[in-house]
Amino acid sequence: MKLFLTAAFFCVVAATACVSATNGPALSCCLTISDTRVHPKNIVNYTVQRIGLCPVEAVVFETRKGKKVCSELGRNWVIRAMDKVDKEKEKRKRGRAMPGKAARNKASRRKQRRRRGRGEYLCAMRDR
Repeated sequence: MKLFLTAAFFCVVAATACVSATNGPALSCCLTISDTRVHPKNIVNYTVQRIGLCPVEAVVFETRKGKKVCSELGRNWVIRAMDKVDKEKEKRKRGRAMPGKAARNKASRRKQRRRRGRGEYLCAMRDR
């Protein structure tokens, strides 16, 4: 009898573990929309939450302090904040691709001065 109860107990534990593993991780959803406005300079990232697995369509802003604020998707300030975050990301992307000032050599500095209209400087450099 003890063997039967022990075997039944382990079967129940194994079945529970299998069901938990197939459900996957728990989702983090906004259940309601907040009226809190976050200043765009404090926002570092955002995600758009669609209706489906979550009950509300919202924009989830992540602040510098790590807090998450759920905001309504169609509001003007939300759209402006999303645009600002996108522009900041694009700036960072472009900034990494360009070489730094230290990597520029003498010839490239001359070309830059020529573009700015400082031809006299170039003539003086050639005469040396």
